Amino acid sequence: LHLSATLPGFAPSELLRRVHSGKPTSEIHLLTLRRSCRFAGLVLDADGVPVARAQVMARHGTESPKQLMTESDGSFVLVDLPAGGQSVTITAGGQVQRFDVMLAQDNANAHEFRLPPR
Repeated sequence: LHLSATLPGFAPSELLRRVHSGKPTSEIHLLTLRRSCRFAGLVLDADGVPVARAQVMARHGTESPKQLMTESDGSFVLVDLPAGGQSVTITAGGQVQRFDVMLAQDNANAHEFRLPPR
């Protein structure tokens, strides 16, 4: 059984349960929706130059990742993320860098990511 719920302003929620086929059930499954966060950032190379079209992927725990490409000025904005720890992976020019960030519920979540020299 795979249940999922989405609502604007809330992070998506998923629930996976193993169900024994052929047996009726009256189990109640509860999905909890958490207020979502906005995560804005800027990707720069080692010299401080914005990196266009870098892939940015954010993952909270075992939830499905959210990803996008940076704009021409190196900026990005991801929405509908849960508050708390996020594992961020940035891929650009053959480099893959991982960062851990903490997103606050108040949406004041702006981060600058500087890639190391090649």
